[in-house]
Amino acid sequence: MPKKLLMLAMSPKKGIVETSDIHDALDRALDWLQISPNCWLLFTSSDSDKWFDRIKKITEKWGDNFLIMELNPHHRQGWLKSSVWDWINERTDEVDN
Repeated sequence: MPKKLLMLAMSPKKGIVETSDIHDALDRALDWLQISPNCWLLFTSSDSDKWFDRIKKITEKWGDNFLIMELNPHHRQGWLKSSVWDWINERTDEVDN
C-alpha cells in the first residue's frame, strides 16, 4: 500500500485537545509527530478519507474544526525544529508523490 504524509490540524472548542483521545487515534498511523499544540504529521498508508472518519469520531465530543491534508514532502519549506525536519527527511523517500 502506498505511504503518504498527512497533516492534521484542529481547532478545539475549549482550546485544549484531549491528548489521550487523539493519541489513541494517531497510533493507528505508521508513525506520527506533534509539531504544535493542535497540529500533527502522520506517516500512513491510509488516505485522508479514512483519517477523516477516525478523527471525526473523537472530535464530536470536544472538537470544532479540523483539516486533514496530504503533503508532498518533496516540495517543502518552513521554519521548524531540526528534529521535525529529521523526522520528515527520514520518511520522504518512502512517500509516493
